[in-house]
Amino acid sequence: ATLGRIRGTTDVVIASSEGELLVEAIPENLELKQVLFRKLDSHAEEGTVFATNTSSLSVAKIATFVQCGENRNTSTMSCVNCMMPQATPM
Repeated sequence: ATLGRIRGTTDVVIASSEGELLVEAIPENLELKQVLFRKLDSHAEEGTVFATNTSSLSVAKIATFVQCGENRNTSTMSCVNCMMPQATPM
């Protein structure tokens, strides 16, 4: 049942207005990530959890614009690094 509720989208409005957990996986570019989170935040519901897939950028700097709506700083920003593990010889 849970997996049936998980879906991906490239539509920022749909993602942020319908999602409770928003995970971003775009190139490692601070300005690009800030622009995306600003857009997501402008449509997000109070309490939305934002996650970045960064491996080298400051989560605090990425989250600069995350307030979950006008003056409602009640969302959460986290880092979820989804790197593929290196192959290990057997």
